[in-house]
Amino acid sequence: MTILGLMSHMDEKNFAEQTSDWLHIVLLQPKIAGNLGSIVRLAANLRFTLHVVGPTPFESGKNRALWRAGLDYWAQANVYFHSSFDGTAESIGITGREGSAPYAVEVCGEKTIYDQDFSHGSTLIFGPEDGSVSDDIIQKVGEERTLSLPKGSGARCINLAQCVAVCSYELWRQNFTNT
Repeated sequence: MTILGLMSHMDEKNFAEQTSDWLHIVLLQPKIAGNLGSIVRLAANLRFTLHVVGPTPFESGKNRALWRAGLDYWAQANVYFHSSFDGTAESIGITGREGSAPYAVEVCGEKTIYDQDFSHGSTLIFGPEDGSVSDDIIQKVGEERTLSLPKGSGARCINLAQCVAVCSYELWRQNFTNT
């Protein structure tokens, strides 16, 4: 059964129970309201928890484009705004616990997300649209936990929202299907 087929055959109660805290997505200083809105819609549909680390060029509730991009999905999504990465890491418990270390998704990762076995409760960290995950955070995560998506030669990167979608569906496949 496909991922979308699996999702369409789950009842709402079963879906909510199975997906509670299955994935944390951390966005570091996102800059484009449309990307964040698209990721909020994805978070509402896949039921992962989204953490937005500031500063951002938009404040919650004050940027019409941002809130319009998320449509009416804001109320259905688990979205948290944080002022720092360290605060985010502490709030979701990814510091000081064996097995709970996060992964950074970056263009320079030696392994792809398809080379990694993810567990329920994994955390993926994404840099801003105009940059990358900082060296400081890469050091905290560990270069061995820096992953990438496959890309063609000469290509720089893909859109942030697309990257989050591809990665979250791969983690969904690993956590909720037998393939």
